[in-house]
Amino acid sequence: MLNKRPVMIFGKISSILPTLIVFNLLFGWIIFGFYNWLLIGILLIFLMILTTIVFGKTVYSSFIRQEPKNKDVIDVEGGALDDEQLGKDNWTAAVSCPRCFSTETRFIEPKYEMSLYECLKCGVRFEVEE
Repeated sequence: MLNKRPVMIFGKISSILPTLIVFNLLFGWIIFGFYNWLLIGILLIFLMILTTIVFGKTVYSSFIRQEPKNKDVIDVEGGALDDEQLGKDNWTAAVSCPRCFSTETRFIEPKYEMSLYECLKCGVRFEVEE
């Protein structure tokens, strides 16, 4: 069976057009004569503008279409919840500082089997086993 690919009207031409325009600009008047050179230059520039418009519309229309590929997916926007809405049950117990025994600590970074915390009162950093 043959591989059926979508037909690209200007796909391969648009990559060669800038080269043809520059080549025609530099050497076309020598090969074709003045009037043919001018006509070919105008035609190449018109073709470049046309391919740019077609490509631009294709890209623009792909961004405008917002149809999901999978119809079973639901797009939901989430919002942040306040501490009162979450409740205190969802949080782990406060970590106390080993130096001043304060519970005003902040989490710095997770490590393997340990987590690094910092006391907000005395400034000491300490690790807590998870």
